[in-house]
Amino acid sequence: MKMLDENLEFDVKAVRKFLKEKLVSSPPNKHYEAFVELLSLLKRTVSSGESDSALIVGPRGCGKSSLLDSVLKELSNSEGNEYLLVKLNGLVQTDDNLALRAIIQQLHVKELEGDQITGSFSDNLMFVLQSLKTCDRQNTVPIIFILDEFQLFCNHKNQTLLYNLFDISKSAQAPMCVIGVTTRYDITELLEKRVSSRFSHRQILLMPNYDLNERMSLISYYFLLKKKSPALRKVSQEFIKKWDENTETLLNSSKVMGYFRKQLDMEPSLKALKNVLCSRSILLMEKLNILKISQH
Repeated sequence: MKMLDENLEFDVKAVRKFLKEKLVSSPPNKHYEAFVELLSLLKRTVSSGESDSALIVGPRGCGKSSLLDSVLKELSNSEGNEYLLVKLNGLVQTDDNLALRAIIQQLHVKELEGDQITGSFSDNLMFVLQSLKTCDRQNTVPIIFILDEFQLFCNHKNQTLLYNLFDISKSAQAPMCVIGVTTRYDITELLEKRVSSRFSHRQILLMPNYDLNERMSLISYYFLLKKKSPALRKVSQEFIKKWDENTETLLNSSKVMGYFRKQLDMEPSLKALKNVLCSRSILLMEKLNILKISQH
């Protein structure tokens, strides 16, 4: 490879930084119907004070967290949407006491911080919600509960946490929406009868995508520089043009498509794809593109 001149070296460093930032970002959401359904559900809670519950179900890596993040981002960007967010994880909050402490910390209820928690779980949870209420229910700030690894909360004694959250959301005692995230398609069978009767039984199902064309479109999204970015404002347009031309040629080659076909068949998750792109493809793409560009 020829020695890179200063301008080319600057362009390479800027593009490398841009690609790395792009790879850690969320891609355009492919689950459009699920996005609309979940956003509509949360908007009713935040804007109208309606209480509800739902489960996002799908295998690992199918985009459950990405879907949830994009919906919450859209919700936050909408004017006048004020709400409180509580995130719990079944791997971390392994019993109801730990879950209650996490709720208290995230909602900043000073009266129950530290070792001041006494009484039953139900009483303390109701005290937390009551402390956030105003005299006018319409002006009470809505709360969105996110329960990741939802299936693990089913192992808690008597499923007290789930019972109380679903009970409050069903009885509309406070504007609240409970969203569970799980990989278990049989999740409702794990719920106790009293818990199941208070759950809305709304499920948003996500399935892995084995379409190679969509996978290659996603890879193109990560590697092409067409999208305007502050990180590329000083990069020469000629460099960007040649980079994109060379990248499209590489991605359309039978060897590259064959490689990603095998990778897709083995592991269709976005996380697995990003691991491959970060560990191998970004260096290979960079070397091949720089070689071709420097030869012009």
